[in-house]
Amino acid sequence: LDDTKVIAVYEDKALRIWDANTGLQTCAPLVEHLGMVHVLQTHPVDKRVCMTAGYDGRIQVWDIERGRCLRTFQKPPPEVNPELGEMQTLDADAGHNAIVDGRFSPDGTSLVVADMVGHFSLFADGSGDLLMRAQADQFFSSDYNPVTRGEQGAVIDAATGRAAHLSSSTDLLCDFLGTAYPEPYQSSFQMGRLFINQIQVTTSATPRPDVAVSLQSAELANAAWQALEQGVPVE
Repeated sequence: LDDTKVIAVYEDKALRIWDANTGLQTCAPLVEHLGMVHVLQTHPVDKRVCMTAGYDGRIQVWDIERGRCLRTFQKPPPEVNPELGEMQTLDADAGHNAIVDGRFSPDGTSLVVADMVGHFSLFADGSGDLLMRAQADQFFSSDYNPVTRGEQGAVIDAATGRAAHLSSSTDLLCDFLGTAYPEPYQSSFQMGRLFINQIQVTTSATPRPDVAVSLQSAELANAAWQALEQGVPVE
């Protein structure tokens, strides 16, 4: 944040820290990772903190002022979808634990990492009860649409004619087979609020008019969540 430190991770999996003014290392190389490190992110608020993550499935949070590890998170193994069976059973080298991207939240209270096969894991404060509402499979209905190149070289969704990176903003949320989830998932997702609760409902967010599904208001979506969690079928 203040450009007083330079940090890097070498092929030996060690985090190194230099004083930006003197060019001298401030401590011995810090080694905690067992696999190659592909993520290095500074904390958005606290200049003393950074995180690393890599192919070993570990997320290390570091104090770069004192040169020590503050916390180690281990990416959990994936839950095997019973409909896929052995098709989804891969070892760590095949990508399930190989973290290739990660970032702190803007306020620095949580972090998210993604592995090579597209699974993401969230580490944060709190109980995580609302996160239990999320479906394990989260695909968009256009994920496997063919793509082409536009006149300016942009990647275009051949089925919709839209830029591929814009398609997901109006798509339905689906399982891995492309089957759209019922309410309240669609309304909550399109309002950008998958985890609607009683406090969040006070906003005036409205569903997107260009989505080909009958969406609910925030109040109705909240009621649907409560019914779903109480075991009441949602129409």
